[in-house]
Amino acid sequence: GRYLPVTVRVPDRPGSLARLLAEVKDMQANVLEVQHDRLDAGLGVDEVDIVVQVETRGHEHCEEVLDALAGRYRIVSQSIDR
Repeated sequence: GRYLPVTVRVPDRPGSLARLLAEVKDMQANVLEVQHDRLDAGLGVDEVDIVVQVETRGHEHCEEVLDALAGRYRIVSQSIDR
């Protein structure tokens, strides 16, 4: 597999993390690590950055996961580990 660290900005509301993780699961990707970041100066009072380390099946699957997430969330940062 290929590792995909991605930071996604979501509304800071109950259920936001669960929805994000369910979407990753639905794309058949494995969540290895999750971290919340509420300290970034660019965050609104009602926003949180979720840093997710995802294991995918390969480069093409990484692109599919990123495209799907970008369609629903603001991607703050991402990089594909090779």
